[in-house]
Amino acid sequence: MEKIMFGEIFSFVPAPKIKAEKGRNRGKYPLYTTGQQFPQRTDQSMFNGPALIISKTVPVSIYYCNGSFSASNDFMIAKANRNCFTQVDPQYVYFYLLGNLSLLEHEEKKSFSRQSIQKIEIPLNSLETQERIIGTLHKIETLIQKRGTNLLLVSELKKVMFLNFFGDPVLDKGKFLFSTPFHNLVTIHGGGNYQTQNVPRESKEQLAQLTQTAITRREFDPVQNKRFLHKQFVKDSHYIQKGDVLFSRKNSLKLIGSAAYVYDDIANLTIPDTIFRICCNPKKISGVYLTYLLNDENFNKQLRSYFGGTLPTMSSITTKKLKQFIIPCPDLALQHKFEKNILFLRQMEDRMTKQLSRLRQFISIASNDLFSGKEIIHIKPDLNALLARIDPENGNYDYSAFKDVPLVNELIRKISREEEEFPDIDMYNRAQKVLFALLKEGFVMQEYDPKKNKMNLHINETTETYN
Repeated sequence: MEKIMFGEIFSFVPAPKIKAEKGRNRGKYPLYTTGQQFPQRTDQSMFNGPALIISKTVPVSIYYCNGSFSASNDFMIAKANRNCFTQVDPQYVYFYLLGNLSLLEHEEKKSFSRQSIQKIEIPLNSLETQERIIGTLHKIETLIQKRGTNLLLVSELKKVMFLNFFGDPVLDKGKFLFSTPFHNLVTIHGGGNYQTQNVPRESKEQLAQLTQTAITRREFDPVQNKRFLHKQFVKDSHYIQKGDVLFSRKNSLKLIGSAAYVYDDIANLTIPDTIFRICCNPKKISGVYLTYLLNDENFNKQLRSYFGGTLPTMSSITTKKLKQFIIPCPDLALQHKFEKNILFLRQMEDRMTKQLSRLRQFISIASNDLFSGKEIIHIKPDLNALLARIDPENGNYDYSAFKDVPLVNELIRKISREEEEFPDIDMYNRAQKVLFALLKEGFVMQEYDPKKNKMNLHINETTETYN
């Protein structure tokens, strides 16, 4: 197959100067920043597409934008040359590199350079084939983007829920029953400095120390750690446990005071001296409530008055000062009700995250199949992705997307084994809904097997099907 060099299609433009901190949830244009699965928003437009946005650091990430956008200074921007459209569609190159991210990584330095990227060879198909590949992969990517948008909405819903339950802890003080110093509600443990390697641990059995990045996004990420260099004595109070509130006691002025709740069991992870481990008295305060309180924008600003430090880029707070900080305490039963709602939303997030992971795997497999020359028609749709789109309350749903022989056979096989084949009961109920609809339409038939004394399901061979 004929190939074309990346440098013949794209030219790199001067690096962006905007910082990732400029991003927010709303704005006219997408803002691409590292560490975010989906772009943030900004009202500042720096570039016009079509362009590829490629990260400079590991793990590599790549995005495609056809309109106006901005990007942080962690990215390189490659704009499509005007004369390239007669040979190759820029989005076609994007999907090829998305399925072959290893091509973007420099073998020796494990970093990225414009020179090495410009030498990457792209397989050159006809424009008609390129359009077919783009059309197929774009549909999957649209599902991924929708799932990502829904995840962001759930994340925003949790913040709104806090205000709906309790009001603003600074502006609505009258809604809280009483307030008390921190030390009456919790026990605060400082961390330690252990000798570590600059790599994360490979298994949960290995000892490791958490890094600041594990909580700066206000969600606990145990993957962000550094493995112990050798066996060392560890104080019991330094071990992270389920139910802890982890609090950034030393950081930049924007990130200091960030809190993250440990929802799940964790083993062999310790806190550094830049993070407090806060253990709540369950008879007085909910750890989930406390986490959302500390992360509340107005309350966090109030908390910063207790911070010290000679540099605004590195502020800190002592245990003594934090113990004296006044914490507003609503009714404990209301805190527990809030906690229950947050746990429910987290379960929803978990299901959506797993679905998103399957979609990412699916687009990678589909991309490899397409660029290796396999017929597009033979690419199997993702059953779970389609099931996730079913509205259980909608009685007039269009089930035509499920009328695919391999897809229906997979549905029959999985549902015959019931819940064990599905990630949760909700997905199983959706599968049942689809199957009943296909039975009603006559697309699927059921017959009694007297030998096994059971009903067997199969596709109606007289019905028009898609192979």
